[in-house]
Amino acid sequence: MKISSPLCVTAFVGTSAAFTFSSVSTRKFGINERTHIAASQSSLGMALTGFLEPDTRDWMYDTKRDDRGSGTIREMERANVFNPEDDLERYIDTPESVAARHNIDGTVLVSGWVNSKERSDQTVFDMLNDEESPFKFSKIIAFVDDEKFAKKRLLSRSARYSGLLDKLDVQGAATPGSLPTAKALEGVTSWVANIEVDSENPGAALQTLKDIAAVATEATCVENVSVLISGASAINDLTAAVDAIKSLDAVQDMAFTVVAVGDIDEKDEGSRPYCVEDFGTAEGVIAVGATFSRAESLRVVTECLALESGIDKALTFKEMTGEEISNSTSSTLIKGLRQAGYTRPQEINHMLVAGVKNFTKTVDAYNKMLNDIENPSEEKVAAAKEAAEAEAKREHIELTARKLKEREDETKEMAMEWAQREYFKNCMSGDVVGTEEQFREIVWDQAMEEADKKFRIMNRIEVEVVELTESEKRTKKIEEASALRARKNLSSNLKVFMDDDDDDGDDDDDLDDDDDDE
Repeated sequence: MKISSPLCVTAFVGTSAAFTFSSVSTRKFGINERTHIAASQSSLGMALTGFLEPDTRDWMYDTKRDDRGSGTIREMERANVFNPEDDLERYIDTPESVAARHNIDGTVLVSGWVNSKERSDQTVFDMLNDEESPFKFSKIIAFVDDEKFAKKRLLSRSARYSGLLDKLDVQGAATPGSLPTAKALEGVTSWVANIEVDSENPGAALQTLKDIAAVATEATCVENVSVLISGASAINDLTAAVDAIKSLDAVQDMAFTVVAVGDIDEKDEGSRPYCVEDFGTAEGVIAVGATFSRAESLRVVTECLALESGIDKALTFKEMTGEEISNSTSSTLIKGLRQAGYTRPQEINHMLVAGVKNFTKTVDAYNKMLNDIENPSEEKVAAAKEAAEAEAKREHIELTARKLKEREDETKEMAMEWAQREYFKNCMSGDVVGTEEQFREIVWDQAMEEADKKFRIMNRIEVEVVELTESEKRTKKIEEASALRARKNLSSNLKVFMDDDDDDGDDDDDLDDDDDDE
């Protein structure tokens, strides 16, 4: 089995098989870096259906990234959960570059086109030659039924001006409608094929898919195969479809893409929205009579060849009509992508990688969360109540701690001011001679008591009156007397110290006088 990055798995009805695909490395292409034109500016030529036309002028590829008022409303907002159906703009991300394959260069062979006299079929060649695309093909081979007829159709003025003629080589088939041989595929790295289903014999188209796989296996040099199956509404045999896809998946070192559409008509590219399903499944069956734009089919099959997200995918593209345009999720999503400024590569990549499936998953997650919030179980109610109580307790503890810290700081500041006033008062009365720091250390307990009283008065806090016992009163008096004696002793000691200094100074003066007398 082959494994891809990102992982892409396509499951098919009626089988237990699930395809896993090959890993494809990437590299940076020199792609147009111009600012994307807003979808509103590119919608001037929208079709009469009123559906927003896509912006097809710019590409954005980057091969360095992989794609992959009530309480209820407030709770949903906190969880960053929203309903995509009501807020599509929020659901759709800002357009970003998308991952392209690394090996879409060298030689590409195009088969199944330029066989009709009604049209030239040059469009598919122009897309593969677009200089703003990630395609870097040096040679484009047109494998046709009638070589002379094809040259007349393709040798146009636009082909000459675009540089297509410099790369184009026309080769004729051995018999009309036949596939190229392994020899014709020598040196070919990519193959784009067109299969038109015969409604009388739809199985022939699936056999052609198997034949393509067989020729590619024999050629060994083919790295990418992209197949467009038009008129696929006639294919109802899902088992045969799965078998045909398995044959492509079995080819070693080759990535495949199958795009199945309905009957081809000539509507403008992008004029109708579409939905994407897995080819070979019940959901991927196309209704009889369903149509698909020729220009859109060419866009899809070439984009899937370029996109890394298109590797090893078998897809059905179904066009929306009538009420489906306004009612289908796919139509709403595509319109939102185009309004957000997504280019065709970005749009198709989004539909392959995320698409309706991811959109529906997001809506379901929103509805489930909404239901859980509005109709919680008893366990969730109890847990929420417990969490709310714990949060309230935590907030209360934090608030209490903050208020206590503020009170402590303010009380200390008032105690400092009180001690400073008492110090200067005592200095003026001559009761103290020591430093302010020494005095403050002695009276600090009293200063804090006075500051606490002042704080309570200022903040209208009721002062608790505590009746002291006789022993407590005696103890308090003793403590006050001790503090007073300590202050007096400090003053006395400092005075004695100062007197001793003065006496020493007088003795020195007497000695000096004696010296003078001598």
